[in-house]
Amino acid sequence: MRRFRKLRSSPALIVAAVALAVAFTATAVAGPQAVISALTKKDKKQVKKIANKQIDKKAPGLSVKSAETAKEVGYAHHFNITTGPTGGQDFLTIGPFTFDVKCEINVAGEDIATIEIRSSVDHASFDASPEIDDMVAGTKYEFESLTAPTGATEIEANQGSSGGVAPDGTAFVSGGPVIELNPFSHPGTCQFGSVIFAV
Repeated sequence: MRRFRKLRSSPALIVAAVALAVAFTATAVAGPQAVISALTKKDKKQVKKIANKQIDKKAPGLSVKSAETAKEVGYAHHFNITTGPTGGQDFLTIGPFTFDVKCEINVAGEDIATIEIRSSVDHASFDASPEIDDMVAGTKYEFESLTAPTGATEIEANQGSSGGVAPDGTAFVSGGPVIELNPFSHPGTCQFGSVIFAV
């Protein structure tokens, strides 16, 4: 009980609470990237400390090393998909957002691997490649894509992160996906992998 009173009056806790409030407000208004730039270095450390405590409560023992083998931890959605030519294969839904993969082989001399995104509601937005600020419900948008001459092995690992937010506050952040065309010993296929976090 004494410890609780101490925490309640702690200036660090007040700063963290304000930082989180700013973060949630900024996410709803301007997306995840604005949240990161709005926090000071001290705020980021405090928020990270609180987040780590919460993660430890929800997934005890989770670390970078153990996360490599984690398939799903409530908010973290790992995917690793290999597919032949397909017109769209849904693999994940987070709130109104649905993700699918499309693999096109030998389309006018090119092979194309695409991660697509759509929303079940209007006015959602996402920042990837490209950025869409006002999604139309039911419309598919390119989230990430890789193109190569037919039969060529090509791989791309997007180094940046991307994310999206819906009008109801649902948000996600994606680690840069890895996309591969015609991977070794699997010609004529596309491979997709990444982790998408519901936030």
